[in-house]
Amino acid sequence: MPGSGRQVRKDFEGMVKFLFSGLDIAAFIYDKRGLGESTGIFKAPVAKTSKKLFRQRAKDVAAIVKTLRNSPYIAPDKIGLLGSSQGAWIITMVAGKDKEIAFIVSVSGAASSVGVSDYYDDIAEKEPSIEMAIAKLKDYKGVQGFDPYSSIKNMECPALWIYGGQDKSNPTDWDISIINGIKKKYSKEFHINLYPDYDHELIDTSTGKLGDKFVPDLRNWITNIVKE
Repeated sequence: MPGSGRQVRKDFEGMVKFLFSGLDIAAFIYDKRGLGESTGIFKAPVAKTSKKLFRQRAKDVAAIVKTLRNSPYIAPDKIGLLGSSQGAWIITMVAGKDKEIAFIVSVSGAASSVGVSDYYDDIAEKEPSIEMAIAKLKDYKGVQGFDPYSSIKNMECPALWIYGGQDKSNPTDWDISIINGIKKKYSKEFHINLYPDYDHELIDTSTGKLGDKFVPDLRNWITNIVKE
């Protein structure tokens, strides 16, 4: 599931092949409504409109899952969802309702409300440190928009959460606290991979290159889940 930008599926083909090549896993990528070869009108959600637009996008993903389950080439009980940034919110919505989803992988997102996440995105570059920006989130009184808490709580599948400690678009420590709280309270099979030097795009800020640790970790985790 793609993030908030206007990228089309061709923009992700290289990364998808990089992530899943050789794992005997089929990966389905798609154009959001109004982008690429998809019909409809593209709308960029803000906190106020996020609930409505996210429900629409979740329905699109649910339709894709239904189609894959009817494919003779796909194991219907092994279908997982991977979403990055905004797409991470969408996969929690789908997995929170569809109890047959085998796993999810959330990259740089999913636990904060849209309002909190957008507020953090606005102030992170202005604050002296990420820690100081996150500390201000408790005082946020604006529109919350879509809040994934209930969806995450209702998920019954294993979940891998991938975060970068230098993320200035998404409040990593805030999200991890929420996820750990749900994990403990509802006995969820959640696993968190935190890479202290990675940013929102999983670029290692110490080298300026794509982080070299998260890919093997991701591949190993998914392989183990699929084999169970």
